Amino acid sequence: MKRLLFSLAALFFLSASASAQMKPIDVAITTGEEAPTHYYHLYDQAGFLVYAFTPGVGAETYTNDEMGHPIQKDVTSYLDNTTDTYQYTYNAQGLVATMTDPYGAIEKYEYDSHGNNTKTTVTRKNGSVFVKTTTNSYDADDNLIHSVIMGRSEIFYTYENGLLVREQTGEVNGAIQSITTYTYNLDGSLATARTEIPESTETTSVYSYADIDVSYIPQNAFAVANVDNTVTLTWSGTATAVVVDGQLYPVSGNSFTTPVMQDGLYTFYVVNNGNAAVLPDVSVYDASKVGVSNVHMTGDIYATNETIIDIYGEPKDVIAYNLPIAWELNSNRNPSCYRIYYNSTYYVDVEDGALRSYIVPAVNMTVVSSTTYSKILLPLEIRVVAIYTTGQEEPANTIDFTLEQTEDIMKLVPLGINTPQLSTLNPHPSTSYDLSGRPAASNTRGILIQRQGDRVLKVLKR
Repeated sequence: MKRLLFSLAALFFLSASASAQMKPIDVAITTGEEAPTHYYHLYDQAGFLVYAFTPGVGAETYTNDEMGHPIQKDVTSYLDNTTDTYQYTYNAQGLVATMTDPYGAIEKYEYDSHGNNTKTTVTRKNGSVFVKTTTNSYDADDNLIHSVIMGRSEIFYTYENGLLVREQTGEVNGAIQSITTYTYNLDGSLATARTEIPESTETTSVYSYADIDVSYIPQNAFAVANVDNTVTLTWSGTATAVVVDGQLYPVSGNSFTTPVMQDGLYTFYVVNNGNAAVLPDVSVYDASKVGVSNVHMTGDIYATNETIIDIYGEPKDVIAYNLPIAWELNSNRNPSCYRIYYNSTYYVDVEDGALRSYIVPAVNMTVVSSTTYSKILLPLEIRVVAIYTTGQEEPANTIDFTLEQTEDIMKLVPLGINTPQLSTLNPHPSTSYDLSGRPAASNTRGILIQRQGDRVLKVLKR
């Protein structure tokens, strides 16, 4: 009788059927002395895994075929507000044949007669190909006991009574990287997994199970969006929780109203110990939000030398182009804060929603890597976004500079020459003269007199 390796990843690809009742609904993960984090699993009326999440951290949403195989997995991170999509195909044995990642790379998997991976071919979007090979060894009972990956790393497996109890990873004939031990319940289901990494903190995962069956799913579940950006859910039968957007709300009775939610499209799950009624998407929108208007410059742009702390925690000297601006907003509509963009990507957050003016410090450097910095050459575009507890609202207007105007600002301002906002935005063409009053060619370098409309500036062209 062949033994297929059981791993945590297998939880995501369990084929479900009407006879498969006990399934994991919670994995409590404890690292060192920290409080445990919970990784919850929700199943639909067919018994298929449709949603798995750690509250406030991340979630996976599954789209399954008729056999319960996930054909698409959407991975959402609530820490950086991103969602990545993975797509899967399967072979005749129900094993994953290909996986397409969010960047367009395709992984193709090959297996041995025991159903364990022996070769992975990765074809990246640019056409480059990488091949990873694995050599597997088995004992007389067809248990997988040893795997060598690319001839460099290896995994040893130990069994008792046909159940995997120990997994050791490391370099071939070298240092041990990790040891994971497994314990089981009387029915053979996984109870705990404990991973030890040399000179690191131990991690323990404890598995909880429940009966998964359509008869346990809450019935007649509905969700209605309210004008105050809350949603009221009702159902019949027993429910233990409402889940939405990676958050779990314990419930009792037959109704629940959410806290105030941000604008968006939400999928709600009414849950009874892992058995989930999946509701149609609900649109939530606060029509009372108001964006700012009449965004305008209030003075000259000026430069200052600033020291910022980059994403690596290191100080970095930069030039800040200070942009004095103001805007209008109804006095009885104060947002919680503002996000002020100074080009299409970069912004500053302003926490006081009562403000109606601000000096935006647009820095001229951005981190590319721990040792490399790059100039921001994008055109300046000042956009004041009002942020409310229910969402954000775009402004009625923006202040836009062309790339040429932005480059002129970066040339002139650091020299200590005022760059009035009126001349910067003036549509009149500029003409340059040398110090003798003669028109200067476009490639002339040195100190020049520049006239634009009714403004005259002394500039240094390098």
